[in-house]
Amino acid sequence: MDQQVYVTGSGIICAIGQNTDEVRESLEMERTGIARLQFIETRHRDVLSVGEVKSDNGTLQSRLDLPTSLPLTRTALLGLTAAREAMFQAGITGSDPFRTGLISATSVGGMDIVENHFQSFIDQESRPEHLNYIHHLDCSASTEQIAQYLGIRSFLSTISTACSSSANAIMYGARLIRHNLLDRVLVGGTDALSRFTINGFHCLQILDPEPCKPFDRDRAGLNLGEGAGYLVLESEKALGKRQPIALHPHPPVKALLMPCRSRWLKVDCEQPTSGILMCTAPVRRSMTCQRGWPCNDCSQAIPHRSAPRKVIPVTLWLLPVVLKR
Repeated sequence: MDQQVYVTGSGIICAIGQNTDEVRESLEMERTGIARLQFIETRHRDVLSVGEVKSDNGTLQSRLDLPTSLPLTRTALLGLTAAREAMFQAGITGSDPFRTGLISATSVGGMDIVENHFQSFIDQESRPEHLNYIHHLDCSASTEQIAQYLGIRSFLSTISTACSSSANAIMYGARLIRHNLLDRVLVGGTDALSRFTINGFHCLQILDPEPCKPFDRDRAGLNLGEGAGYLVLESEKALGKRQPIALHPHPPVKALLMPCRSRWLKVDCEQPTSGILMCTAPVRRSMTCQRGWPCNDCSQAIPHRSAPRKVIPVTLWLLPVVLKR
């Protein structure tokens, strides 16, 4: 019998806030976090706009009560900050008998710290202590550090599927609880800005030097960002009578789905309804394939597309129409 899945805690750190309250306030006040680079040494520092967390690594490390001498990547520090808040909001302190896992997503891993020592790695005369940083490059390094910090031991997994990584982590965690393999899972993801990422996207010529306008007719590209976000998912048994700090009430998660289409949505921008007949059927089939819930019960749909300029606004306009049909 499937277990119910409840969201009992959340944590976040990003360019517009360093906890859920700050982020919520920034959203309500419509404050932006996009600005020029501050903490990365790069030739693009005074040219490109990014969504950078407004704290350096030393500040993040001290807030976590960790010694500044401990080698930690910015990816790990952001993840630790958000993960700790999520567990606190869920009211989870210390150890308990429940099977608790961590599924953390990242795409850049520890590149932010390893790239600073690249020349030392290839220099045979470099000091050997520089080699201590190389193992931080692996995506799983931040997952292991978060688990060790929070005392999570039952299950660890790292997901790296580009922009869908954290969504897949959430779905994977929910399935583990539904099938009674775990009682509680901390799910989410973390990524830090790095020169490697910035230079890669800059080579693609898709970065806007000014704050981006993603659905504007005259948009010129995107802005990269960094941050971390985690949710605590729990079974009804693990939740028990405990009252989480953050979410009241805590309705169960019904279904999660990641449809993947290998073809473009072809739409006539002068008559955007021409694309509805093509995309409605496959989207509806995807959304009803898991547990049999119809489209009308879907509470959220997130479009993600790197597309020609005329397609994205139509995609945004089209979603409500597809869901209603």
